[in-house]
Amino acid sequence: MKPSIIKLITTALSEKEYKIHKGKNNWDGKVNYVITHKDGITIRFEPSDNKTIQSLINEQYYMINHFENEIAKHEKMIEDELVDMHLFQYSHSKMTLNEIWNKAKEEYDQTIQGHTQSIKKTKEVIVDLQELLALAT
Repeated sequence: MKPSIIKLITTALSEKEYKIHKGKNNWDGKVNYVITHKDGITIRFEPSDNKTIQSLINEQYYMINHFENEIAKHEKMIEDELVDMHLFQYSHSKMTLNEIWNKAKEEYDQTIQGHTQSIKKTKEVIVDLQELLALAT
């Protein structure tokens, strides 16, 4: 990544109240950046990698796709009334089937809501990165 692009990214995003952390990889000593949106969405890159602003945007779209897949999975589990027994591990032996299902559905609904919020926050990050892309071209 070009130094001018790194400066553009770090300066513009810090003005938008992103937290910028410049560090070094413990293994190889390479400089890396971790940029965190106020809602916790992170952008990571190293000056030595081949990433561009567009590739950072693509990574955010990948995350949205992941969240959408997780939402679809949990919606299907609700529709089919499937229970992920890992949610209960030891407590399920003391619960009725209705209690297990109600708890599972509650967990699925919370997961769906969380992923829906993550998609919304990730789209905000994409907009900010797209603004930078327009400035860089």
